[in-house]
Amino acid sequence: MTRLLVSIPLVTLVIAASLMAANGNAVKSSPETATIPWLNDLDAALTQSKASGQPILALLHDAPDCADCRSIGHELTSQPLLAEAADDEFVPLRLNTHQSQHFTTPSTPLRFLNTAGQPLLLPTSHPLSMAQQMAHALHAANRSVPRYLQALAMEQDVSKHKRSAFAMFCYWIGEYELGKIEGVISTEAGWLEGREVTLVNYHKDQLALPRLAQKAAEVKCAQKVFAPTQQERQLLSSSSNRLVVGTLDDRYRKAKPSDQKKQIQRWDLSSVPGLTPMQLTKLNAFAPDNHRRALSWLSPRQRQALMAP
Repeated sequence: MTRLLVSIPLVTLVIAASLMAANGNAVKSSPETATIPWLNDLDAALTQSKASGQPILALLHDAPDCADCRSIGHELTSQPLLAEAADDEFVPLRLNTHQSQHFTTPSTPLRFLNTAGQPLLLPTSHPLSMAQQMAHALHAANRSVPRYLQALAMEQDVSKHKRSAFAMFCYWIGEYELGKIEGVISTEAGWLEGREVTLVNYHKDQLALPRLAQKAAEVKCAQKVFAPTQQERQLLSSSSNRLVVGTLDDRYRKAKPSDQKKQIQRWDLSSVPGLTPMQLTKLNAFAPDNHRRALSWLSPRQRQALMAP
């Protein structure tokens, strides 16, 4: 079978990253794994928040060995994108509630405050991931939400994830084409019924399955569509796209590593911290045709790492 591969040298992407940095996307020099520079005084945090317009990310504790606080702090610092967002988009505050009359003993150790020190988020009926909380807090504060944080929030919203597989003549092209679709979280090359397929993980609130199938058909990546539930298969069969429909089940097999993300496989991305499956999917999909759009899925510090010699 003749393979089609759209490729781009890594040096081209590095040049594009340099241009983006020169256009006002300069980043801090602290490494991704550095400790978040927490303030420990509420008045200082409020002063900085009012000056910058950034909301406050407050980690509250009433004892030095607060287990919940340690758990949240570890989550923030162990995921480079969360650490970067906490440092760059918020005023980080770690505060002992016994030393401040502004808070009572916290039932929720993590709080997001506006420039006046008032809560930005109300309790919800279902728990939100850390990235979702950050994104919602920035939105509530009328601040823009960086694309990398939006993407991470979507990735962490796992209860809304759905999967389907699409058969086409070449799964390299399947990952390349289907990864471009808005609402697609990640792609994977694989095999099902002896066919090359691309397994697509998507967010059901942002992309309905019939719409995904229609988009796949438009780029000739829907010779057969495999869905896991009878309801989804009936939905596809009744659509106007005249699709051949099959069952996505445990017969599916992931393709070998050398066939995954073929468009960027030659690149050395080992120095880029915290790359997520969604970021890799979007890089693989957009970099061959639109360097700036591909780079827009990376955080400023990730772009800086990509530029480093």
